[in-house]
Amino acid sequence: MAVLGLVSGANAMFVAVPGGIEEHFDGTTQDTATWTASTVSHTVSFTQSGEMEITATGSAGGDVAGRGQYETNDPLVSPGDLVRVEITPNSAFPARGGGNNGHALILSAEGLGFDHDGGSFIWLRWVDGGYFNGTGDIAARARVGGNVAEAQVVSTDHPLDTTYIYEIARSQDGKSATFSVYDTGLNVIGTPQSLDFSAAGFSPIWGDLRIVLNEFHRSSTFDNVFISETPEPTAVALLALGGALVSWRRRK
Repeated sequence: MAVLGLVSGANAMFVAVPGGIEEHFDGTTQDTATWTASTVSHTVSFTQSGEMEITATGSAGGDVAGRGQYETNDPLVSPGDLVRVEITPNSAFPARGGGNNGHALILSAEGLGFDHDGGSFIWLRWVDGGYFNGTGDIAARARVGGNVAEAQVVSTDHPLDTTYIYEIARSQDGKSATFSVYDTGLNVIGTPQSLDFSAAGFSPIWGDLRIVLNEFHRSSTFDNVFISETPEPTAVALLALGGALVSWRRRK
């Protein structure tokens, strides 16, 4: 986990919590020292009020997609770290331009405002038109140029107005990651998937990565962005992780 200047208070950014650090998006003032709101295409709004709502509006004619992302200014996620975030797709969303719509938790090796159609990143992404099945699913992906590793994590849609917890746990060497989705009762949704991206072509995503909360063609809210050091896969560590997850979910 990258070192941050942690602050306490109603409008703090990442604050120290048991097991790591966390962003609650408290207050209404965005922390521009830590986050940047990037409009990738067309019209995007970012509204903070105890959570971060991103609304990406496509063109009225349907020929230009709306894409936006809220991203950390500096890489915060190191090899061996775990990241999770609560995401809720809103049932009311604006007109959009072309393609499917959805959201993603992205860990990016790119600069601010990159287009997720290209670049170097790993992600856990919902697409309402389906990434694998054509009807709606949640997929894991690692990509650097033409090098791609991917798997389906959840074979069903992310229901509107329903909060899921998206989680990416990076390996200690940064060359693989495990992708999981939970409901708010901490039940696993779908099947967690591990992706191996140890081939040389993936080397840009082995180091520190920035967090990107990505929205395309619709509106979703993001909350409780948590970063911790990934435990070693022992029985004791797995029990501790489960306890930390329960503690994390109860805080808000």
